[in-house]
Amino acid sequence: MNSNSWSPAVLLSASVVALSFGFFAGCTALGPSSSGGDAGGGANGDADAGGAALTCSEIFDCASRCPKSNDTTCEDACVERGSPQAKAAATGLVTCVQQNRCGEDPSCIQSKCQKEVQGCADARETPDGSAPAGQVPAELVGRWIGRDAIVDFRADGTVSYFISYPESRCSTLDNGTVVATGTNMTLYFTSGQYKCGWAFEPKTKTFTYTLEHPPGLNPVIHMKETNCSTSCESLNLDKE
Repeated sequence: MNSNSWSPAVLLSASVVALSFGFFAGCTALGPSSSGGDAGGGANGDADAGGAALTCSEIFDCASRCPKSNDTTCEDACVERGSPQAKAAATGLVTCVQQNRCGEDPSCIQSKCQKEVQGCADARETPDGSAPAGQVPAELVGRWIGRDAIVDFRADGTVSYFISYPESRCSTLDNGTVVATGTNMTLYFTSGQYKCGWAFEPKTKTFTYTLEHPPGLNPVIHMKETNCSTSCESLNLDKE
């Protein structure tokens, strides 16, 4: 297992014991699994079950039922059953636990990662499978401009995402909602306007992000795409 990987599966596997269902049971913001019915058990926990995508808290519930061993296949399967929003929230929570070296200390998790715990609780898809309601921290709200990109995060949770390709004189403008939790964000695009004849297709993009506040200058956001294999986008944008 590559400890430097930022994939949700590896991050969850690294801290699944600390973030087991026992921890969530003591956190009123999350409570028990909301999927209804028996959460599983058996040799592979609940990782092989079908049905609707798991919420963030249900990912950890599922993983807590996996056999305790060095093989993380079961935990990884739990992550893969999560919705894109749930995976992003789970990654944010586990990353926070790792960065603060909370280990299996619930008090550390609740004090150092309160925002991420709440984000995990709030990470739910809409019932009809459309883009979820947006969730944007106040510090992200505004228009961010880079060399060939403009991203507009709005207080109502909507986003516009413009990319220009100067060599081909083409561009894409995607619109949808964004859910930002901890240092992760998921963009759900439901409409778009493309130049050069490309056809829009609904899609989801996930990013890790960091903010910088240079003295005397506007804030800067660094966004790195994570749910990609090739042509991953990496943006450095100044706030307008």
